[in-house]
Amino acid sequence: MKIKITIVDDQLLFRKGMKELLKSYEELEIIGEAGNGRQFIDSLNNAGVLPHLVLLDLNMPVLDGMETTKILRAEFPDIRIIVLSVHKEESYMAHLVELGAHGYLLKDAEPEEVRKAINSVYENGFYINEGLLRAIQNTLKNREKGFESIHPSTFTARELEVLELICREFTTAEIAEKLFISIKTVNGHRDNLLRKAQVRNMAGLVVYALKYNIVTIY
Repeated sequence: MKIKITIVDDQLLFRKGMKELLKSYEELEIIGEAGNGRQFIDSLNNAGVLPHLVLLDLNMPVLDGMETTKILRAEFPDIRIIVLSVHKEESYMAHLVELGAHGYLLKDAEPEEVRKAINSVYENGFYINEGLLRAIQNTLKNREKGFESIHPSTFTARELEVLELICREFTTAEIAEKLFISIKTVNGHRDNLLRKAQVRNMAGLVVYALKYNIVTIY
């Protein structure tokens, strides 16, 4: 099955260029595009088929990427979000992930990284490159100066094993194989991790793991 994608950006040339780029990858299928967040949300309310993933511009008229992300997480939580932006400010990057975005890419990213990010978000629920990881770590560090981070959740030993493998970008099937458990059991552990950490998605779970020094990435 192909990964169904919608591109949301107010720049027509950028949309067309991204569409042509992604069409060259056989596992991807572009099923829609929109010039702002409002057009996109309206299209979802009338759509027969929803995208698996949206490439979402941050700066747009009418409804920008940040507000669109909030609406998607509330009304269409199954649609995964990769924010595309020219903004390199770490606070923007970290905040979008906290709102529920599954990844954040700069618009000058290499085509193969865009493809990698799409596949990672579809398969694993998140994509965190070195730039986004640094932004998250620095943002957390600035917030918590003078405070000791104490891991408050009651994760079991097995849940911690699953969490570490999630953060290392293992797929559900790979985790099941490595730990000699069923895919259904892995999914159960993932659900427990999300519930105990009180986060929206896998990207939020990775942020949680970094915040409390549960795992080390890179």
